[in-house]
Amino acid sequence: MEVNGFNLYFRHPDLLETLITRAKYPSEGLDWILRSQRFELVRKADNGSIKDLRALGTKLENEYDAPLCLLPEIIDTLFRHVRRPPPASSDAASDKDRMELARASLHGIGLAVMWNMSCGCLETDDSRPLTASRLQSMIDIQGIISWAVYRAPASLYNIVIATPGLIFLLGEIWTRQSDRPRNDTRYREGHLLNIAFFKAVRIGPDLEDFDLLVEAVCSGPAKLRHVMLKPLQLAAYGGQLWSFSYPSVLGVYSALSRRCPRLCNVLPLVDIMLAICHALTILSFIPPPRSPPLTPESIYKEPDVDMCVHGTCDLIFALSQTRDDFMWINTAIRNDFIPSILRSGLNTSNDDTVDSINTVFEFIRIHLCYRTILRSLAKVMTSASVATLASQIPPHSKLALVWERFSSTVRVELEAKTVFDKRGLKYAHKCSSPQVRSFVVNSPPAIGIYQSQCSAV
Repeated sequence: MEVNGFNLYFRHPDLLETLITRAKYPSEGLDWILRSQRFELVRKADNGSIKDLRALGTKLENEYDAPLCLLPEIIDTLFRHVRRPPPASSDAASDKDRMELARASLHGIGLAVMWNMSCGCLETDDSRPLTASRLQSMIDIQGIISWAVYRAPASLYNIVIATPGLIFLLGEIWTRQSDRPRNDTRYREGHLLNIAFFKAVRIGPDLEDFDLLVEAVCSGPAKLRHVMLKPLQLAAYGGQLWSFSYPSVLGVYSALSRRCPRLCNVLPLVDIMLAICHALTILSFIPPPRSPPLTPESIYKEPDVDMCVHGTCDLIFALSQTRDDFMWINTAIRNDFIPSILRSGLNTSNDDTVDSINTVFEFIRIHLCYRTILRSLAKVMTSASVATLASQIPPHSKLALVWERFSSTVRVELEAKTVFDKRGLKYAHKCSSPQVRSFVVNSPPAIGIYQSQCSAV
């Protein structure tokens, strides 16, 4: 039987393309079949046809057509119907049509999210950049959710926090704040988002969504771990408009560390320490306010230094409780952490801030048995900047007692190290003690037993 190729192609315009594609790429399967018909369906649905929009939703429900959910044009089409403004002259018929379009669009968005989550498509390289409309939608959504979580009554809060996929959504929006312009005047929404995310992570119920988020970051591509640092880097390096959110950002990371040590252990701690030290160095030079305490209006203009210092120390303490290593603190010591934290203590009259500083000093003290830490401290403690700052500490103050204990311990350790090195003694490669100790004194003069590893840390 003779086959008219022209008539066959005329009736099925995608047949030739399909045959060529399958011949060139036999392993690709049927992803390209009827591609133009699918885009034609999207075009019709975009024009506002309820019938075509429902047909698109039916295709999304079909497992065979699930790859449609991965096309960004699909998501754009569905969201356009949801945020379409109402007509100037509203009537019952048009309102009913708009409700039908919005309902069908939301159904399609839910299917798209379901397929993307089930396929593990939590990628960043291929994500589309935020256009002005998407950016505005993101800000509106985060404002609604943040206020609902932050200020809603308990009954509404329980409903919102139990919404499936909420933690995923908050985490995604939280890491996309850096896509907003640096001069964005609506930066308060970022502060509210930090508070909402902190509340959801710290005092929220044990949600399955949170475990899924942790699994995605820990088991996914390594770049996702760096994506989780974007909010901290934005608050630390984003300028004055974004620095006010620094304490709340630190609170989120502290809550994440305490909620899930596994997530904390995969984050790049060196980058965290660099951002913290950079912000702390700048904040430590801000003089204490001579005016009354900060008001709710002024907190959006400048950061509360006491809250920043307390948040920094609290995060370091949380990391010390959840991490299974300690060399990240050495990065902080080498990046002016000691003079910055000491300068911050001089600028505060808050005892809680001094207590936070003492907590960090205690964490460093118990690791002085490691020569790497001690070598870094030797350069810092003998520097002119630290000597100048130490001379400015008011005598008999709480900060003076904290600094005297820390500095005297470091001084004794450095003297013991000098004696140890002069005698040419060996130092242990692994600690056998069940507890971490600064050093073991045999007899005067003190001889320290220095470690390079410790199973108790």
